[in-house]
Amino acid sequence: MAPRRWFPGIVALAVVALLVPAPSSTAQRAGAGRAASPASVGFVTSPSPDEESQFVGRINGLRAAHGLPQLALSGELGGVARGWTEQMVTAGQISHNPDLGSQVSGSWTKLGENVGVGYDVDGLMQAFVNSPAHNANLIDPAWTHVAVGVTIAADGRLYTTHNFMALSGGPPPPVTTPPPPSAPTTAPPPVAAPVTPTTTPPPPAAPNPTEDRVTAVLDQLRSFEQG
Repeated sequence: MAPRRWFPGIVALAVVALLVPAPSSTAQRAGAGRAASPASVGFVTSPSPDEESQFVGRINGLRAAHGLPQLALSGELGGVARGWTEQMVTAGQISHNPDLGSQVSGSWTKLGENVGVGYDVDGLMQAFVNSPAHNANLIDPAWTHVAVGVTIAADGRLYTTHNFMALSGGPPPPVTTPPPPSAPTTAPPPVAAPVTPTTTPPPPAAPNPTEDRVTAVLDQLRSFEQG
């Protein structure tokens, strides 16, 4: 289904192909390939919080890959998305919510909506990404909030509504984490302690022989010999 955007007093519609991805083998075995009529459609789960969380995670993951801010969940949008998804299941076909602009309060500046029907979260999300107009809603930098409604019909098909909202004041700034300080490329050289030179004092010099000393020694020797 064509994605849709609401502005105060303006409705913008982009024409694209209906988003109905091919069924998986599991869905075919469950009879998901049969056309659904309002009389044959019922709720298996209504809503489906697990699938809703998966869609929100994939939307924010896609935005992160494009360097865009993450979208916060809106409880009011969530109630609108779930209510409209159940109406699509009851009707057995997808369509846009004509009253979205009047169902959302607050100081919003723009609203958007993607709707689709398929057989699993991955297949539907890929179909949204492959569609230029739907993908433009997914990665619009103006959005600040998102909500997803998912209901699984009795025939096994998954109906979903994705509502986007921009609040006045613009999108929140992206959350950035400062990089850790880089380690020095080279380690500083070790600081050596000052070395105190050690010297061994030379032995005392032998007294120089003198003439008087030599004479005295010779006299002693002579006395020893005569005695």
